[in-house]
Amino acid sequence: MKGFPTHINTKADVLYLLQEYPAEMMAKLRDWLDNRYSWYSTGDLADGAAGIEDATHRVVDSDGIRTQQELREDSTSTLFRVGLTVAEAEEMIR
Repeated sequence: MKGFPTHINTKADVLYLLQEYPAEMMAKLRDWLDNRYSWYSTGDLADGAAGIEDATHRVVDSDGIRTQQELREDSTSTLFRVGLTVAEAEEMIR
């Protein structure tokens, strides 16, 4: 391998890259931690219903249909796909 790879597929890859390219891998881990969330629809809102809007909830209007959404950890995010937990990733970047 020459240089930092574009694809990281396993926890073993992460551990190797932490030794060979620590700055780049720690930046990647921070990015994965920050981007492990996705918006999920929890249901359509009735006419006139305000919905919840805060840091983890939003209301989306699409073609006149208002939908409540919630921000949750995405089990298919890269962090989890490579086999890491949040605690493991946080420990690696300390």
